[in-house]
Amino acid sequence: MESIILLAMGFDCYVAICKPLRYSMILTNRIIGVIAVVVVLRSLCMIVPIVSLLLRLPYCGRRIIPHTYCEHMGVARLACASISANVYYGLGTISILFPDVLVFIISYARILYTVFHLPSQDARLKALNTCSSHICVIFAFFGPALFSFLTHRFGHGIPQYIHILLVIST
Repeated sequence: MESIILLAMGFDCYVAICKPLRYSMILTNRIIGVIAVVVVLRSLCMIVPIVSLLLRLPYCGRRIIPHTYCEHMGVARLACASISANVYYGLGTISILFPDVLVFIISYARILYTVFHLPSQDARLKALNTCSSHICVIFAFFGPALFSFLTHRFGHGIPQYIHILLVIST
């Protein structure tokens, strides 16, 4: 859900900076409503399979997650059965983030192109201040999230306290 909300915020920032005179024509109440419905539906489409994959697993033995947050693979690893379907679904979900990242890169490249072609220094600074906090939030979200996601699947030698520190920092 965070990714698509950041994507919607990036679209808003793009329209505000690159098409300021058409902002109210592009982002009408209807379009904002459609964006909100897409955010909710995409989030539901991502979380329902995760919950159903976790519910089908038998759990035995310890039921304590060894970190400070409850995430899909942390819960799946507590199961006594094969979690290969969970692993494949988890890897598939990251493929949804790649288009998001691509759209972020393209939109912010366009935003920066537009900003640096503004005629005055004050206009450039104002436009950069509008989207700089959003760019920081994107890096603060995607950096630790991708690190955590990939290391839970591939980097088993990374100490647990590194995972905990990154999750707490986001």
